Amino acid sequence: TWFWDGRALSLEEQILAAMTSPIEMYADTSVVISRLNNDTLLQGKFRTAFTQSTTPNMRDGVKAIAAFCRSLLSGNSRYDKFTRGDSSALNDAEKRGLALFNSSRTQCSSCHSGFNYTDNQYHSLGLHTHYYDEGRFYATKREQDVGKFKTPTLRNVAVSKPYMNEGLFQTLDEVMEHYNSGGKLFINKDARMKPLNLSKQEVADIVAFMKSLTDEEFLNNPKFARLR
Repeated sequence: TWFWDGRALSLEEQILAAMTSPIEMYADTSVVISRLNNDTLLQGKFRTAFTQSTTPNMRDGVKAIAAFCRSLLSGNSRYDKFTRGDSSALNDAEKRGLALFNSSRTQCSSCHSGFNYTDNQYHSLGLHTHYYDEGRFYATKREQDVGKFKTPTLRNVAVSKPYMNEGLFQTLDEVMEHYNSGGKLFINKDARMKPLNLSKQEVADIVAFMKSLTDEEFLNNPKFARLR
């Protein structure tokens, strides 16, 4: 599922919804189609990707964007190199942070799990005592889902600010301050959200570990650069 509330059931659905949403790109599909058909470069690429008789259209345009998104695979950060046997890929602070991240004390890895560091589930972190954006509730209409949002991947998290569903925090240090505090009182808050009592050094170590998930090769891949 896609979006913070998981309302889109396919990548194509997510792309079209983001494109036409009045609070995102607010696109008029007829205008988009007109622009695509006035672009000689894209006209040729549509014919190559689909059929020689294809003219640019929304359905195939969304398919093409989704195909590109599926090529965005990141898995060669310093942390990845460490897990593949290069013990020097992480420094001491990052190794301490990794141990804390995976510990029963913090329980970070119980939600940020697997290769993409997400359980693909929905949780309330006690960001507020009242949620104007009700999150997963919009998709399920279940009261127990009010204020719950999808666990995001931590891959390349150091370069993907702002953080949380509403961009509440600008730095990973602010994010960790929130987790360390245990969050605010809220009826649907995840039971694992409680004061961690981490020292400043321990917080810094976890932040250092998260920064090791940055994949410079991925971020600088020339295949993802603009075509012109």
